[in-house]
Amino acid sequence: MSDLTYMKNNPKKCEAELAKGQLWRTGDAYLQIMDRGKRLISYKMMKELGKRAVRTQMSGIAEVEAYLKENEAELVDDAA
Repeated sequence: MSDLTYMKNNPKKCEAELAKGQLWRTGDAYLQIMDRGKRLISYKMMKELGKRAVRTQMSGIAEVEAYLKENEAELVDDAA
């Protein structure tokens, strides 16, 4: 199989691989990744940094990547 065919069938994921401890900033909120499994990610969404009383949510990895890309998120902190 040629490299070109391989690349077409296997598109690259986000520029930065989602990992535990990362903090992403969207326009009006922050998303902190708490844990990552094979298919799911646990994360917290907060309006302000440092809020502790925020519920942990869980979604599919592809959904979180799509959200970050759609909202032009920037990686603020990579503690992983």
